[in-house]
Amino acid sequence: MINDSNVCLEIDEVKLNNIIYNFLGSKSIIKKSYILNGGFFNTTYYVETTNPSKKMIIRIAPENKELLFEYEKNMISIESSIYKKMSDIGIPTSKVIYEDMSKKIIPREYLIIEYIDSISMNKIELNNLQKDRLNEQLGYYTEKIHSIKSNKFGWPSKNDELKKYDDWYDFLIAYTFEIKNKIEKYDIFDKSFTSDFEKSFIINKNLLQINKKPSLVHNDLWEPNILIDKDKNDNWNIKAIIDSDRVMYGDNEFEFVLWDMNESFKKGYKKDIDNTEKGIKRRLLYMLITATANAYIVKIQHNNIEGYNQCFNWAKDLLNKLNK
Repeated sequence: MINDSNVCLEIDEVKLNNIIYNFLGSKSIIKKSYILNGGFFNTTYYVETTNPSKKMIIRIAPENKELLFEYEKNMISIESSIYKKMSDIGIPTSKVIYEDMSKKIIPREYLIIEYIDSISMNKIELNNLQKDRLNEQLGYYTEKIHSIKSNKFGWPSKNDELKKYDDWYDFLIAYTFEIKNKIEKYDIFDKSFTSDFEKSFIINKNLLQINKKPSLVHNDLWEPNILIDKDKNDNWNIKAIIDSDRVMYGDNEFEFVLWDMNESFKKGYKKDIDNTEKGIKRRLLYMLITATANAYIVKIQHNNIEGYNQCFNWAKDLLNKLNK
């Protein structure tokens, strides 16, 4: 996403060339480059070069970091390690071939990622059988993602600069407090909503104190982040699960804020989610966190009023459901 974004900003041709010269040498020439739309955070370019002939993806960290949540400020620095964890257990994902966190070549951190010849799942019309096949595969790979464990809850960070928590509820309360501060500062919601948002997590403390080992949660599982390709038998398969920079260690069911646990997915995942009254309410609280944070993100970080209105109404509806 570029448009009128305050954080996802383009770089000029000189800076893009400097990235390429630093990576491939001064004789390299950019044959083709363009911004990839659909990204919600980093500025992402497709680049083709000659001398040598190479295709790559360049992801550049956001600007105006004062507008970001704390975990967002260092997301790009953990991508490489997360992709490796996923790849090591057989999850198809991105491969970082170069990273520069020094800000010496350009005044922003960036990654160079191996190009994957594929199409994102949202850009093609699929029939029900094709969707079922892909959903089952996604369930299988998501279970593998969730099999990656940690001893602490929270956001991963390269140098452990972000606090980790022994209890899932303590992490959630810290995050909801940060969300509350952001939406108050920028008048994202009225005072009544903000107060009820905070209370929802305080009064449901027992519900949110789970007895689980922290799982890696992709936390951005939606069709634009699922790359697919056809095999020799003309069947669509998942080629890669990408954009794993928003990962957290937490309750695996936080994953299902964005992705439905349908029957095909469940077949691959090999287990069901908690569909008791408590389980459903817990996931509504997770959705409330995401909807409220996203209302801030799309309005303040990206100046997207249409997206803001959608998230605003989603958050309001969720709060009404929880208060019934």
